[in-house]
Amino acid sequence: MRRIAALVLIAACSEPLVVSPPDAAVIANNDAAVIANDDAAVLVANDAAPAFDDAATFADAAELPMHTVSGYGALGSSSTAGSGASRPELAYVPLLHARLQAHRAGAGGVTLTNRGEGGAKIDRLLARLPELERARPEVVTILPLGDYTQTTPDRFRTGYEELLSRLDAVGSTIFFGDLRIDPALLCGVGSGPGGCYGTADRDTLAAKNAIVAELARAHPGVIVVPVFDQNAAHPEWNAPDGHPNDLGHGYLADTFFAAIGPWLDRP
Repeated sequence: MRRIAALVLIAACSEPLVVSPPDAAVIANNDAAVIANDDAAVLVANDAAPAFDDAATFADAAELPMHTVSGYGALGSSSTAGSGASRPELAYVPLLHARLQAHRAGAGGVTLTNRGEGGAKIDRLLARLPELERARPEVVTILPLGDYTQTTPDRFRTGYEELLSRLDAVGSTIFFGDLRIDPALLCGVGSGPGGCYGTADRDTLAAKNAIVAELARAHPGVIVVPVFDQNAAHPEWNAPDGHPNDLGHGYLADTFFAAIGPWLDRP
């Protein structure tokens, strides 16, 4: 009997482990490019970003104007709050914060406003949004894992329309983690060490993916970052409580920074 990979993990977690697609390994900063799709910017994995051929070219690029970042805000549920990491600094939000501070765009210092909270879905995220509105971060990441599996499509659409409109007013660039599954790991097509996904999982996420694409077209400040559930491909990236462990958090940080890094360097 083929084992079904649970999209929603242990009840105490109530959210899926989200890391990277099979065979992708850790996504390097130059393994993704951000391209325009109508009014939306979409992260396309494995499309190589332009490479520098020599030191002179790199030096020229270093003189180009770039985005300056003095604040980073994060919204999401327990993974965003750091659950599953062995130490707080190994969770994906602190890892991203450290990368932003190490980048020349954040040389003046980057203030972190992390409003991740266990079990949080759109209504709770909206309740916590004033804290980000006051902080006015240039970069915001959103990873609403519970909403992908537990919130109705109608509420998902209306809630995130409100949230994104309010962040538009702040002037933030929003990197929206878009939960997906690898179609090669659908039951009847293929499976991984953790099993395979059912068509109900596929359909649940496809409805939300379509809404995210629609919202991104309406909000040019949104960059969609595909984030692939890894229960089937890499169950070893789970902590005992069902959240991402250090490897899982590392993948989340790599996946988001594969989109943020090119944006930082873009004039």
